Amino acid sequence: ICEWLDRHPEVASWVALDDADLEVGQTAAAKRLHGHCVRPDKHVGLTARDARRALSLLGAAAHADAEDAAQAVLSAEEQRRAAESQAAEAQTWDELRNGDLAQM
Repeated sequence: ICEWLDRHPEVASWVALDDADLEVGQTAAAKRLHGHCVRPDKHVGLTARDARRALSLLGAAAHADAEDAAQAVLSAEEQRRAAESQAAEAQTWDELRNGDLAQM
């Protein structure tokens, strides 16, 4: 991201959406990314709340804290996706621990 930004100095407003914590650490890249990241839940995917946060970071929309707090609860569909993803991840870890995937 930082390399791309270096090649495009005309970009004044930007946001990164990633389920990884891009702001972790004390590197120059992490410091540069600070305040420009939205981190969707890897078990849910991108939500309307994440999109609003990204727009807010871009300065395209201002949302009151009360609205964000009200939207903090996942929808039924988001809860279903999260449960399915968490179950699949748990199964993968179990298979890794049991050596099942090594035989594939």
